[in-house]
Amino acid sequence: MSKDNSGKPPLSEIRTESSISRFNANPAASSSPDGSTDRSAVARDGAPISAIRDRRIRAVLTLIQSEHAYSVGELAHKVHLTRRQLQRLFKRQTGAVIGDFLVEQRLQRAAHLLSMSDLSIKEIAYTVGYEHHSSFTRAFENRFAASPKDYRHKSDVPEC
Repeated sequence: MSKDNSGKPPLSEIRTESSISRFNANPAASSSPDGSTDRSAVARDGAPISAIRDRRIRAVLTLIQSEHAYSVGELAHKVHLTRRQLQRLFKRQTGAVIGDFLVEQRLQRAAHLLSMSDLSIKEIAYTVGYEHHSSFTRAFENRFAASPKDYRHKSDVPEC
């Protein structure tokens, strides 16, 4: 595992292994050949989610894997922490900034939906938690170096 100048692994190496949340450019890779999905999660060093010591962070990682697009504030409320406490604890336990982690999760889920569904791009933006289509498009292009429309066409799924 590589580390940046701070000694922490890069955000792209902290992953949850589910159909909606893998840190790679191929979101479909998290499904098994039989179509089922692996709902386990791994910490920064590849250890299972159960290796995360704090039960609240384990709960947060489980919530992040769900279909609902949570904000940092909503996650903090669910585990009875302030936003700032959650941010510090998440960083300490995983080495990642929770806001960046959530954005990556949303974009990975969007990429998966673009390649595997016929939902419109606007519907996908709202589904993964973006209130504005333009914000989603800008974030997606920054992450994948392709517009959502181009990404879908590269995936050989016809756009609706």
